[in-house]
Amino acid sequence: IATRLEADFVACLDKRDIAGAAGAVLELDDALEAWSADTLQSDEPARVRATLRSMVVRLGQAAAAASGRAGLIGPLIDELLAARAAARRAGRYADADAVRDRLAGLGIEIRDSEEGSSWHLES
Repeated sequence: IATRLEADFVACLDKRDIAGAAGAVLELDDALEAWSADTLQSDEPARVRATLRSMVVRLGQAAAAASGRAGLIGPLIDELLAARAAARRAGRYADADAVRDRLAGLGIEIRDSEEGSSWHLES
């Protein structure tokens, strides 16, 4: 079970599916709880607990990397959104759409509202 869940965890991280990775961690924690009732003595629970701890550390690193990426590219995206807004005000809608589409192709979702445009990194 631990080997399968760790493989699922790694696959989720590779896809930047943080929720799926967290689900694998929680499922492994549930398995550990069930194994704690086992009266047979072995080192398997200790090894699985080490795997679980490793998964939690890697999940934290993935979350930090995701937030770090947003911090690095944020100023550039803000400038592109300003250029897009200027193009929209000037009636150059094809240019504004091209900026939005290029950002979407990079995994950056643009959200337009009455207050202006905001952005979000897709997972």
